[in-house]
Amino acid sequence: MPWEKPLYSLRKVRRAGEILACEEHPDSAQLFGEKPDFGPMLRWLAAEAIFNNWRAAHAYPLNTFQVTLRERSHRVDPDALTAQRLKRAPSMLAKLRRFTGMNLDRMQDIGGCRAIVSEMGSLEELTYQYQNSRSRHELVGQKDYVREPKDDGYRGIHLVYRYAGRGTSAAYDGLRIEVQLRTKVQHAWATAVETVGLFQGEAFKAGEGNARWLEFFRLASEAFAVLEIAPWPAGRPLADIQAELTPLVLELDVLRRLRGYSETLERAEIDGIANSYLLELDLQADRLQVRSFMKNEGERARAAYVEAEARMGARGDVVLVAVSDAAALQRAFPNYFADTRLFLDALRSALEWEDV
Repeated sequence: MPWEKPLYSLRKVRRAGEILACEEHPDSAQLFGEKPDFGPMLRWLAAEAIFNNWRAAHAYPLNTFQVTLRERSHRVDPDALTAQRLKRAPSMLAKLRRFTGMNLDRMQDIGGCRAIVSEMGSLEELTYQYQNSRSRHELVGQKDYVREPKDDGYRGIHLVYRYAGRGTSAAYDGLRIEVQLRTKVQHAWATAVETVGLFQGEAFKAGEGNARWLEFFRLASEAFAVLEIAPWPAGRPLADIQAELTPLVLELDVLRRLRGYSETLERAEIDGIANSYLLELDLQADRLQVRSFMKNEGERARAAYVEAEARMGARGDVVLVAVSDAAALQRAFPNYFADTRLFLDALRSALEWEDV
């Protein structure tokens, strides 16, 4: 199945993003009222088609970067886990609305691949390899959120590349792909934030929502940095962090609440032989459905992704991902399985709690 190529000019891509992010969806009254007006609906549908094509076109360069990431990460850490995904439409639109000056044609993380390594030494070595290796693709941005964590506590390494297309791949020239590098503990923290945000209906990942939960996650990340012997701007002793973190864990009933998410979620069986997986998390029904697609079904998978996003709406979450096999799926995307076991293990270690 051929890879989808960009079909529209950057000006049209930018305009499509503006329409979908800033204009209200046309309602049926405009179509079936006394004076039907098909203009807004046609404009919206055209914008959707451009948006979907632009996102799907990132799959080809993304696959190229994922292959390199898998090879490099496994040289550093044989147990490294790699995965890739096309950014979810709701996340893309929320980002366009949240950041002044953000444009769809210049969004840097539509296509993203990630490596998760065992510990800080492997993360530092993998980061060094990326920063000091030759590539025809241009490194146009990098953020070291390990040495300088985000205000909410997020830690990891982000590298943004501009794809250099040649010959048959010339159509993809200039598309941007983000490479994320994390340790297992950093990944456990980031996916726990997404899990709690999903189940509570709050945008914790965007730094929004219940202030007590946001403070809990920030303190947890600070404690995890101490466990990993990783840098943190304040450099406080673990005991000082524990004194603030422990009351929040008890107040929010963190351990019971996070275990409860997993216990109530109904999961589908997963096909072990596939190239990509469509995860549909229905929060109203407490059910996770997983659809598998083979390598030659890329176009079908991307079409199913668009359809599932429209069908699910605000009642859940949908993502199309690629991992090495089904066994790696839950480890790479534990938030969709409500799996916070590694996060809870790290939290108990940080608090020096046993058998809780």
